[in-house]
Amino acid sequence: RSITKAGNTGRVDTLVDVIRDSIDRMNLINISTALHRVAKFTPELSNAKVAWIKAQPCFAELQKRLWSHTSQIRENPRMREASSDMRCLSIVCWSYATLGI
Repeated sequence: RSITKAGNTGRVDTLVDVIRDSIDRMNLINISTALHRVAKFTPELSNAKVAWIKAQPCFAELQKRLWSHTSQIRENPRMREASSDMRCLSIVCWSYATLGI
């Protein structure tokens, strides 16, 4: 909920701070929510600000954790059947496309 609240502040810096502070506790739902909230800011931000976000260490860590979760999904057939995981991955795809990743 802290990611959603931070996203609702309208301040991308606040959102980045919350992501940085909570990344160690994030599951796939949190990761996809964080990416989605960052991506929602993109139309309002300058290219320099988007580049700043992408350059943040927490953003790289977010992506690293995402790949770890997707590896687990690929290796575990039961996880592939979970609709919440698939929904999260569709949100990640939209977010990546919006962020130009």
